[in-house]
Amino acid sequence: MKKALSVFPLMCVLCIISSSVFASDDIWKQIEDSYYNIPYMTTMAANEDTDAYMATKMYALEFGGKSDEYDRNMQELHNVSIESKLRDMEHYYAMIAGPDGFEVGIINPDGECNQSFGHNAGMYQIQLSDLLKTQLQNSGLNLQSTIAKHVIVDKHSSGILFSDGNKEFYAPITARFETIDLSYLYSKEELLSEVISHKEDMLIQTAIPDNYNEEGEFNPKTGAC
Repeated sequence: MKKALSVFPLMCVLCIISSSVFASDDIWKQIEDSYYNIPYMTTMAANEDTDAYMATKMYALEFGGKSDEYDRNMQELHNVSIESKLRDMEHYYAMIAGPDGFEVGIINPDGECNQSFGHNAGMYQIQLSDLLKTQLQNSGLNLQSTIAKHVIVDKHSSGILFSDGNKEFYAPITARFETIDLSYLYSKEELLSEVISHKEDMLIQTAIPDNYNEEGEFNPKTGAC
């Protein structure tokens, strides 16, 4: 009888573990869906000229081009969420059909392709690796409420912002500086500290964002566009 009693709690624990694994699969899909949830461009259709899919809206986190403006914005970010300071760039990253297969492109809300960057889908797509899943699970985020956005940190990096409405974490995908660890999940405070460490370099860089012309418009169509 004693052996039977000792086995029962173990079976219950195994059931709980099994349930949590299945729940996690749903959570990861929910986070991915929040990243790609652009209605009319999540499937293979955008407009008559461009086939596009896996589209995600582009957001920018900007600090300003002058030292006092930079300091003011940085100080404000210590007191508010990153998400509240994001600028909607009104364009999307997406996979678009080109003559040599699908390429990464920038697409406007009408589905028109403005620029393409070849076949490097990793430059924007969400990749929930085992490492990143573990980091997210250990972050303290409420994963059931977590959403993901593609964020371009001006003159610093681009990556994915994970937010549950209270806590925020940033997973960089591309970076300008070698000190940025592309395998690390940065807390908000760690990201701001990393950005501050490059203040001088960021301020002396051109005020014209990547992929824009001097008029502030996306550069002429290229590649598959």
